[in-house]
Amino acid sequence: MTHRLWLMEGTRTISLTTGKYRLLQYTPAQAEGTGAMELPDEHNAPVVDEIQIEVLGDNPQDLQANWAALEEILNRAARAEETGAGERVYLRVQMSGETESWRSPVLSGRIIPADTAWRLWANNAVEATVLITRRNYFEALSERRAMVGNSANTLDSGMWIGVRTVPTYAEATLSSQDKVRVLNHDDSDPGHDNWAHVESDQVVGTLPTPARVVITSQDPALLNSPSYSVVWLGHHVDGDPAYRSMVYEAEDGSHAVGTRNEITNSDASGGSYLSISWTTSSLTPLWYITVPAGALEALSGLRCMVLARFMTPPASDIRIRAYLASATGFPTGSYDVARGPMVQMDGQRYFWHLGSLPFPPALRGIQDVGPLALHLEAIATSGSGTVDLDFVALLPTQTYRVLELVPGYVSYAQGDQLIDDAMEEVAYYRHYVSGVPESYPIYATRGPGIWLYPGRDQRIHLWAYEGSFGGQVDITREFDIELFYRPRRRTL
Repeated sequence: MTHRLWLMEGTRTISLTTGKYRLLQYTPAQAEGTGAMELPDEHNAPVVDEIQIEVLGDNPQDLQANWAALEEILNRAARAEETGAGERVYLRVQMSGETESWRSPVLSGRIIPADTAWRLWANNAVEATVLITRRNYFEALSERRAMVGNSANTLDSGMWIGVRTVPTYAEATLSSQDKVRVLNHDDSDPGHDNWAHVESDQVVGTLPTPARVVITSQDPALLNSPSYSVVWLGHHVDGDPAYRSMVYEAEDGSHAVGTRNEITNSDASGGSYLSISWTTSSLTPLWYITVPAGALEALSGLRCMVLARFMTPPASDIRIRAYLASATGFPTGSYDVARGPMVQMDGQRYFWHLGSLPFPPALRGIQDVGPLALHLEAIATSGSGTVDLDFVALLPTQTYRVLELVPGYVSYAQGDQLIDDAMEEVAYYRHYVSGVPESYPIYATRGPGIWLYPGRDQRIHLWAYEGSFGGQVDITREFDIELFYRPRRRTL
């Protein structure tokens, strides 16, 4: 079998290797200076391919029509890229001996006739150069599903059994090996995880690739309850699996000043929470916990969101800040590594995003910064304050997505789905009416979406905030997570 090359728009294809066109020469280009292409944005760098072809016709009129067909599809590619309307046009390739074909989004293009075109037109065969501007990658035409698991579903139990090719998402057959049940918290109990683990053999290709994350509600109590107003998705690659959960129970940390009371409560993560009170209007060191060395190594050079759950909403006169600082005073005294913003509480919300913190990179040949601690500090303008802290979580943002429900809408009955599709750059809510799916774009997004890395162990973390003001993160909520992707490569 010879190499094959097409322009593809929906179900319409124009073959550049058979029939009306004959391929003379083509070598895929790649953008300069992209290196390992670890950053998703680098995939969108434009590259220009030069494709040498011969346009054929049964007569001059047929030749003219075949030439015009190429110009037309390239013009539509430019319009689709500029406006977002209509079908996207792809350059599709299949190497000799391959069963898979690959595609790259076309941004624009033009046809340049050879110098001999005018003279040889009457021969019904004209050589030309097709210049195509496309994205800096090729992705597989068919989707794949990545098998997922957590602490209750390990490789030994058969959770990860290989890669399944699916023609479309709608045709995929679900099973317990295709998805994993996660909860809205992460503690030491088996299966009490807010993450889906992906083994290194589950993502193939040579480049990071955007994923479709399908989140299905599995809680019948949600039928008449408040909606999920914010869903956080974080992604972490490599590192010791023992340090990938990164949820710190408040009772496991230390308080710096004031009064500490550990209170047993079945609604709290880990079964208890920490109540801390203080009586001063000055900035107060509130709580800290040492970040294990394995976690520091796993997070080296990354930025993490800091999320905190409170059992009662902190009063509106309280402001809280998260920061990283030395845990042992190395080399002498105490020093700060990174400080987040001061966040104003409102007396209504239970779950707070306290900004993001960068973790220091590992430097070859340089002394480590030493043990670090995650700190919270607070100030109460009234002169005294109390916080009932359940846990503090670090949400890795190697890639991430924050989905926020548009005001005025409601979501989530049992079986409904929130679909974050980084492949198509859309997110939508899917509700089922008598078994028939209806999709609504009622979630706004921040972040690049979840990107899966080939040949690497990785995890996707989830937190869901229920309701608006007065809502909270209910730790009993359950979801199923599924992952779909298309393998990517640079050129061949």
